[in-house]
Amino acid sequence: METKILEITDTRTILELEEVKKYLRVSTFNTTEDKLISTKLIPGAINLCEQYLNRDILSKRHEWRLHNPQGEYFNLPFAPIKEVEKIDVFYTNNQESRTLVLNQDYLVDPIENPRITILDRYASSRVPIYTITFGTEGIKDATLDMISTGVLTLVAILYRERDGRSTKSKRNNFQDWLSRYKNFGFYGTR
Repeated sequence: METKILEITDTRTILELEEVKKYLRVSTFNTTEDKLISTKLIPGAINLCEQYLNRDILSKRHEWRLHNPQGEYFNLPFAPIKEVEKIDVFYTNNQESRTLVLNQDYLVDPIENPRITILDRYASSRVPIYTITFGTEGIKDATLDMISTGVLTLVAILYRERDGRSTKSKRNNFQDWLSRYKNFGFYGTR
């Protein structure tokens, strides 16, 4: 299972550079680490937090590739799902590909984290690779403030580890901020 982000559709910023520098106690006149903080640490911390939460903090479009799923249905990763744009299937045993049609080839159960049921009656005799393109809503309510605090905590941990010293015992501190917002709805394929 591979997930690729096609685009970030949300223009909000979770953390401002000045806010992070103030939290890290880095002087506003010290600009030597601005690029590291803004291009590596903040996006990296957001990515790690999204992986931990199994939710997108900002709205995104994803492409999820699923190789030969076993079972009747599967859930999409990264809730809350806004829409399933399309599902393409490629059958490796006969090199056939096609785009599935909603309510004819697959169904979407609209739960918080949608469940997709494939209705392909020939799937048992084929080896499918599904490519699902879907959009997520991101977090839009007051929980974003608490989540941004968890992201800020993780940025601080990564900033302190930048010289190679490990603080793994402190790395779980950001999870204390985020654990109540974790999405347990994604269980993979069934």
